[in-house]
Amino acid sequence: MKGLLLNDLLGLRRTLAYIFVFLGIYALLFTGTMGPEFISGFILVLTTMMVNSAVMIGDAAKWNMYALTMPISRRTLVQEKYLLMLLLGGGGMALSSLYTFVIYLLHHTLDLRGFFDMVLLLFSLCLFLNSVILPILLRFGSEKAKYLTIICYGVPVGGIVILGGMGVLDGWIGFLLQNRTMVALACFALSLVFMAFSYRISLWIYQKKEW
Repeated sequence: MKGLLLNDLLGLRRTLAYIFVFLGIYALLFTGTMGPEFISGFILVLTTMMVNSAVMIGDAAKWNMYALTMPISRRTLVQEKYLLMLLLGGGGMALSSLYTFVIYLLHHTLDLRGFFDMVLLLFSLCLFLNSVILPILLRFGSEKAKYLTIICYGVPVGGIVILGGMGVLDGWIGFLLQNRTMVALACFALSLVFMAFSYRISLWIYQKKEW
């Protein structure tokens, strides 16, 4: 398992380097205008979604076909992708927290409890979206699944923007603000349950997949 994780992380090293440079520039330029909460959420979302890039890189290199010639089970390959998702998400949370802590030390203007509620809620959303997308990627491969992936990202975001613009979500936003800690914890628990369900589906797909 450790070797599989290292393989994916090494495959992502150049992409991660570009992302860190981009995030650093983005944070310097837009912290004052968009706020540290937005930047922190952006960091978390971008790092967590990198698991999909790892699957795509593996497909392009025909890694899975090669890995199955070694004493590695299909179950282990699937488990590694979900573990990588949690690892990248944890790294994103740590990076977001570090950035926010620095901003707090400089300005003392952040609501730290509200920030951690927001981070947990965003992390839960990322887990949910990745849990939807990973079975699709494993079933169809990155090339065939890229449009479905865009839909999985675009439909929730577009729906929230449209409904928010229509004022439909005003009541829900008020409820979230009043009960944000409870909502964040509940969403996190539900995302873990959904991830376990997604893992079972991915494993079933991968056990039957042929190249």
